[in-house]
Amino acid sequence: MARKVPLLKPAHVKARLKFANDHLDGPEESWEKVMWSDETKIELFGHNSTKRVWRKKDDEYHPKNTIPTVKHGGGSIMLWGCFSAHGTGRLHCIKERMTGAMYCEILGNNLLPSVRALKMGRGWVFQHDNDPKHTARITKEWLCKKHIKVLVWPSQSPDLNPIENLWRELKLHVSQRQPRNLTDLEKICVEEWAKIPLAVCANLVKNYRKRLTKRISFTQSTAVQRTMRFLILAVVLMLVVTGGTALDCHLCTPVKAGGSCEVTAVTCPPEKNACAAAKFRRSPYGHFQKCMSMSDCEMQKQNAYINIKCCQKDFCNTFD
Repeated sequence: MARKVPLLKPAHVKARLKFANDHLDGPEESWEKVMWSDETKIELFGHNSTKRVWRKKDDEYHPKNTIPTVKHGGGSIMLWGCFSAHGTGRLHCIKERMTGAMYCEILGNNLLPSVRALKMGRGWVFQHDNDPKHTARITKEWLCKKHIKVLVWPSQSPDLNPIENLWRELKLHVSQRQPRNLTDLEKICVEEWAKIPLAVCANLVKNYRKRLTKRISFTQSTAVQRTMRFLILAVVLMLVVTGGTALDCHLCTPVKAGGSCEVTAVTCPPEKNACAAAKFRRSPYGHFQKCMSMSDCEMQKQNAYINIKCCQKDFCNTFD
């Protein structure tokens, strides 16, 4: 199955590379001071739930061998969570459509208590993405008022956030417990979030430099591929455009110097943008008519032994 990746525009690529250059050479311990955060949606009956069972050949539809599903996942809840190298912080269920003011309230009731509970100490840094609620003026003012340092985050970069691994683990364990309703789903999510081992959080942060290096390598290869596609497209367009305006010239190139040849017509390739007709002024007094680049044709005029005509109209290379 193809893995989903962020859609990266040139501005996103530039921001991701800058983020990597700013942080790859820093001490690994600095990531231990980061409080990572994000929101995620969890469905009551997730479409991607899997369950392995031992069954007989014709028992695939026995209730114990099936997973109940409904349209649109049977409802869902939106969660906000945070974690650091010291463990998971609080998990909050967002009941209404979130605004900047509500987001500030969530941070006040959940982020700050999590920082204290995990004993982050002074100099900790808060990470969140560039969601409009996160970058709203009311949010920026709240963070400034609380003297919270925010990690500058590149847009379209959920893959750089290690909390994505925790969301994946959470959804797997929640689906295995098969919640019956949304209230049950919320309760199970909180329980399973709290069960995530400290070692899992610590390893995610410890290996963050490797994660960053791998993702940025993907970003660079994507940028190179995009550049190559652009160059190929430019060449194709050039050939199409020039192909429509290519010159038609008389063609007559004797096999032997001074010999004769039959005059035919030829369409010049893009790199040859002129028709040429030349006669030699000394024995054996040969001649030719063909396509040439204008620069090469003009250069031949410096030869005192050649009388050459250079032109850029169809079949203009005749001998006057």
